[in-house]
Amino acid sequence: MSGALNANLVTIPSIFMKKSECDKIRLVINNGDNVNMTFQSRERVGAEYLDGALDNGIIAHEFAHGVSSRLIGGRKNSSCLFNDEQMGEGWSDFFALIMTHEVGDKGTDARGMGTFAFAQLPTGSGIRRYPYSTDMNINPQTFDDIKGTTIPHSLGEVWADVLWDMYWAFIDKYGYNPDWKIETSGNHRAAFLVMEGMKIQPCSPGFIQGRDAILMADKLHFASENKCLIWSVFARRGLGINAVGGLTSSRNDGVENFEFPPTCIEKLKISKTATVSVNAGDQIDVELKTINHIPSRQANVVITDELPDGLTYVAGSGSINPVVSGNLLTFNIGDMDYEKAINITYKAKTSVNNKSLRTAFDDFENFTWDIGKNEGNEDWGFNSDLFRSPENSLNIINVSADVDAFLISTPYLVSGANPAMRFWHQYNTQAGNDGGFVEVSVDGGAFDIIKKDKFIRNPYNSLLDYETLAIPGLEGFAGKSSGTSWVESYIDLSEYKGKTCSFRFRFASNATVAATGDFTGWFIDDFELLDIYKYVAQACISADQGLGEKACTDGIETFINSDGTVSADDVNKDYFSINITPNPARDFILVAASSPNKVSTLVSVLSSEGKSVYDGKMIVEAQGNTMTINTSGFLPGLYILKIQSGKNMSVKKFIIK
Repeated sequence: MSGALNANLVTIPSIFMKKSECDKIRLVINNGDNVNMTFQSRERVGAEYLDGALDNGIIAHEFAHGVSSRLIGGRKNSSCLFNDEQMGEGWSDFFALIMTHEVGDKGTDARGMGTFAFAQLPTGSGIRRYPYSTDMNINPQTFDDIKGTTIPHSLGEVWADVLWDMYWAFIDKYGYNPDWKIETSGNHRAAFLVMEGMKIQPCSPGFIQGRDAILMADKLHFASENKCLIWSVFARRGLGINAVGGLTSSRNDGVENFEFPPTCIEKLKISKTATVSVNAGDQIDVELKTINHIPSRQANVVITDELPDGLTYVAGSGSINPVVSGNLLTFNIGDMDYEKAINITYKAKTSVNNKSLRTAFDDFENFTWDIGKNEGNEDWGFNSDLFRSPENSLNIINVSADVDAFLISTPYLVSGANPAMRFWHQYNTQAGNDGGFVEVSVDGGAFDIIKKDKFIRNPYNSLLDYETLAIPGLEGFAGKSSGTSWVESYIDLSEYKGKTCSFRFRFASNATVAATGDFTGWFIDDFELLDIYKYVAQACISADQGLGEKACTDGIETFINSDGTVSADDVNKDYFSINITPNPARDFILVAASSPNKVSTLVSVLSSEGKSVYDGKMIVEAQGNTMTINTSGFLPGLYILKIQSGKNMSVKKFIIK
């Protein structure tokens, strides 16, 4: 509040705080809660004001800006670091760190930036989100952590994280010498490659160009002697060989990857893929990929793949015929030279008796879920232009406004040996800022976010900007899903087994910009709760008949789809209490039902021949609920009303006169 005429007459007390802190306060108030603030006198002992000009790290940081702006793009171009993914702040932090490195320091130490100016110890975070450290428990940042940020410092610190890791990796290999004239030391080599990399990379660079420039500098000056070391530190922070940088004008469109060149791992290698999900009785397509990255010929190479019970090899389907002994498939490969690759494909047939059981389903043709919101004017609604089946999905549009809106399920009893949620979706949102995530409420309690590690398949793909919902480290679905295909996501619900849960699809956006295209926002269709049946198999490769090098894949899973029914052997009969009036009836029946727990049920009416003549839904709970069914079109005769939720079912007979 600047001074002005009569400013001395303004006596309203005011407090200035960081926007991030104000966002937290606003969120609490918007949720209807109170904010209590306590003010106290300053406790820190020492100078009342601290000058950043006395912080060696800050001085070295600012000096390094003069270096990077002059090296990148050439001596006649000092305007190459104004693109959105430029790493200028990262180079400056890196040079500040190495210029303040003291004998006895370790890479795992916590090293803050600007800690003196903040009156912190050197181990504090200072003016960055995390202190620098090779210990990822102290500094866990990866390439994805640049998404959703809005200032160059929070982007640059991730670049500095990688360079600091590389610096210490070189010291581990070549040693440290405080005399910077010793060019064979690890600290000198690392700093030299960073400097040379800046000279090589193009104007307006991004993280991928910066990584590749350092690799090129190592090739030019050290004949790629350190290639694998450099790849290992970059891959560790998400800048692996298959990372995608996207446009260097956007920090939000990258894809992180943690792999480095396979030749850097000198082993026999094998990978396995199989059909993701099939119907019971269908065939699974399996592919085994192998390669020898040991720099010598490997003799008598053998691949084994043991099929689980219920899965049988389809005779003659293999690109290389295996020796079949019970459930064990053995492929005799023979000798493999260095970098020789062999791919094998075959088919396996699933048992018709093994299938997942559906315990709940909603295809969103009827609006049985609730909607709600904390902020904004956008709501979830039907979309008949983009759907999976039969002719509707539920969708919320991505707009350039502050939105926090929910799609809330009815309560479901989570049951089965391997309970899971499956839903199909597409999304097209502003990357890094706007997106959706899933929450769960147990037995009527508060909704909690379902974390990424609970997804069995196709988890969240992005961090969402803190300023969107003021939730730190929030992950969700953001950006654009692949093409026009529907994404099939699975969530493990085993920790909720036996509990009544409501699920909430929550979408949030901020007031920056919206996504573009014909269909924007989040589209949900074919929500299903399952007791999953899956086949899990592992393949292994070995040389010298198992006496030499050996490697195995993880257990590769194929899920078996449900057929929409529940096994009669597993049904919990007479779970619901049902009363039908009038009985006999004519034009309508009134159904009253109750159950031990509040659950969403499917209500069906079957003729005496077993043909379904009515299907609907009903929430049933302990105090009882009622619904009316129009029977005016029913022929006279005996009918059966069935109420079912997963494995819990009850039936009641009634007559139409």
